[in-house]
Amino acid sequence: MFFLDNSTPAPKRELWPAGLCFDDELITQVTGIGAGIEALARAYQHHSNQVRIVERDRIVGPVEADGLVTGLDSFALAVLTADCVPVAFSATGAVGIAHCGWKGIVGGILAESVKAIRELVGDPSANVEAAVGPHICVECYEFEGPSKAEVKKKYGDSAFRTVLASSHLDLGALISYELSELGVSADFTNDQCTNQTDTLNSYRGDGSELRQTGLDSFALAVLTADCVPVAFSATGAVGIAHCGWKGIVGGILAESVKAIRELVGDPS
Repeated sequence: MFFLDNSTPAPKRELWPAGLCFDDELITQVTGIGAGIEALARAYQHHSNQVRIVERDRIVGPVEADGLVTGLDSFALAVLTADCVPVAFSATGAVGIAHCGWKGIVGGILAESVKAIRELVGDPSANVEAAVGPHICVECYEFEGPSKAEVKKKYGDSAFRTVLASSHLDLGALISYELSELGVSADFTNDQCTNQTDTLNSYRGDGSELRQTGLDSFALAVLTADCVPVAFSATGAVGIAHCGWKGIVGGILAESVKAIRELVGDPS
């Protein structure tokens, strides 16, 4: 599981429509490296609690959703964010991804995502881990009016902070609370503020319609079964590779490193 910054901006929506994509060129454009990724899935996000299963030839049900799960090897799941929270999930035999704005969190998108993964692996108590990606921080997220009342009705005052006499919402606190209630351990290593980080797009910061591809505000989850998932990072680029013995013998690691170095323009 990993997240991308805006050094790899998401393609325009008309070039990357919601659904299941098998286009190697587009997959490479989105992820920065296409090696080992057979397909890329993206839902049409609309701040809901809907989660869909990705099968080999389709997304089951309407493409409108804010969470995706799959048990398929080498299928990547993506969400687009620019202040909302990308959360990636993993369990033995399944991965998932969710786009979590305040409406989705209040509506139960995290619970529905974890439920879908546990149903997919056939174990209602399966251990699920989560990684939380970049999102707007509490200091930058002023939150007043009817929306505040809706959040407060469910969570009370626990997720609100007063900043310069204004009420601000802590999305990270809501995520942490929900995941804890679900028995899911969470990694917040990559939860930089989208509004305070130059390499991340922020809707509230600049009004931009751009989105990162949870290849860091575009979040990506890839299931590899018994093969080895290897993630790479360099200044200005990230990559991921699916490494079975055939790929290792064939040079997938060398090709991945070569591709990243070419992408950043530095052979060393």
